[in-house]
Amino acid sequence: MKKQFGLIVGMSVIIFGLAPAVFAQDAGETEGENKDALYKQKHPKMFERADQNKDGVLDEAEKAAAKQKREEHFQKMLEKNPELKTKLDTNGDGAIDETERKAGREQVKDFREERREDRKEFMENHPEMRAKMDTDGDGQISDAERQAGREKMKAFREEKRGEFLEKNPQVKTKLDTDGDGNVSQDEFRAGRKIQHEKMLERNPELKAKLDADANGAVSKDEWKAGKDERRDYHAQKRENFLEKHPGAKERMDRNQDGQVGRKEFQQAQQVHREKKQQKAAGGPGPR
Repeated sequence: MKKQFGLIVGMSVIIFGLAPAVFAQDAGETEGENKDALYKQKHPKMFERADQNKDGVLDEAEKAAAKQKREEHFQKMLEKNPELKTKLDTNGDGAIDETERKAGREQVKDFREERREDRKEFMENHPEMRAKMDTDGDGQISDAERQAGREKMKAFREEKRGEFLEKNPQVKTKLDTDGDGNVSQDEFRAGRKIQHEKMLERNPELKAKLDADANGAVSKDEWKAGKDERRDYHAQKRENFLEKHPGAKERMDRNQDGQVGRKEFQQAQQVHREKKQQKAAGGPGPR
């Protein structure tokens, strides 16, 4: 009897001793499952992309891969948008640490929301582009269609960039800062930024209109927000020039439609600048 009682007590100790660990494991698994379910509910598309084996559950390898991809995307976003990086980098060390990232979540959220609104507005203003991207004709742009559209747009931009540089070898030489004979996307963007800055220097009135915070510089956000201001300013400037120089209108109107459009005016300006450069260098200049 004593032996049986001792055996029962011993088994009870073992069972109840193991119970907390078992319950804790079950609770941990349940908590993990709940997190996955919540993540799937809030971010179904992201969950679908992360769930590589399509079993409806994110294992540790899939979570690590998704985390790595998010980090790469975040760093790429900062690289393309230095103004956002400056806002987040509160201690000014040139890097975004975990504390700064957490503190700047709302700023990143607002930035992404603005990007989504920009894309939405672009699609609304360019229905032909939306129709091309909507390959299955269901009226919606899926992730696959959006990605395919990005690849096509990237190829289109590279083609146009190549055509422009081929027609303007002197520009290519200036933009090719690393001297490898090619102009990368980053070099082209840097050159475009310099071009914008020079244009604003030549047009201080426009710069004052775009510089909303009056800090003496036009940020990327201010440049984008001032799209209508820029268009109207250049249209008025073009009109004023043609009124003062009526003889130039016929020369600039290359398509002979009786109007001098923005591109025709820009082409004439480019030819004029090249003539000045060639004259300064002692050459005849373009005709």
